[in-house]
Amino acid sequence: MPGTPVGVIEEFLPGEGLIEDNGYIYTIGTGEVELDLSSRIARLRPIKKPLIPKINDIVIAVILDHNKDHANVKIIGIEKSRESIIDVELDGLLLLRSRKNPLEIRNYDIIRAKVTADTIPLVLEINDKKLGLIYALCPQCPGELVIKGKKIVCSQCGFVDNRKPEEPNWFRKIQ
Repeated sequence: MPGTPVGVIEEFLPGEGLIEDNGYIYTIGTGEVELDLSSRIARLRPIKKPLIPKINDIVIAVILDHNKDHANVKIIGIEKSRESIIDVELDGLLLLRSRKNPLEIRNYDIIRAKVTADTIPLVLEINDKKLGLIYALCPQCPGELVIKGKKIVCSQCGFVDNRKPEEPNWFRKIQ
């Protein structure tokens, strides 16, 4: 568990996955502690390497807040195929100014985006017809926005949203 005490700096030096605070060594992740008695270095060997999207991977993300240039997002999934999305929870930065046609986004919209830089936070873009808005809530009530004909409407109050999803096949449809 993160924050588990491992020892003191008089016994070992903190290696990978460990930190020193006031002379005590603590874990900063989960895994198995290895103690190298010859070099006197303690390391944390991860049990499972965290899954981080790579450049050009497609991710699913929630808009947390935004301005005209960028949006802070929480990446909630890595798309392996249309039917297979791997759950993750990572921070991302969606660049909006590089887009040819500005996308109107709102907080808590769910988007499909491509990873363009694997820095922390991950940098995302939506400059492709198959990327962009895939789920949204009504700004007038707590209803879900759905496609009805060629329009996006609220499933509860009937509000008509002037935005269009980039990939209509991803947006929920009603007849």
